Amino acid sequence: MSRPNCYIREKGGKVKFRKEKFMEDMITEGVEKLTLHECRPVKKSKLIYCRIYQGEFEKCDCGQSCEQYMPGNGVSGVCIHRLFIYRPFRKVQLTRSGKISILK
Repeated sequence: MSRPNCYIREKGGKVKFRKEKFMEDMITEGVEKLTLHECRPVKKSKLIYCRIYQGEFEKCDCGQSCEQYMPGNGVSGVCIHRLFIYRPFRKVQLTRSGKISILK
């Protein structure tokens, strides 16, 4: 199963959402189209995103020395709060119907 795509509103934006969140915003704001930046996970990065501290950190900072460390298997290993870093890679336009078009 593939990961759902994530989007940000501005290129420097930190918060990523799925398209459904932006579709709800479009209804609230009364707009028909919205320009977004589609993001992909960076898999070979030296950085990780921490769900607890809500920021980017070096992989070496995520481990048993962290107060919030919680291993996924209950013993040791990757923390459950550790996520991939996402970076924007292309500009897209989202319509209220959920259709996404790639912008050049």
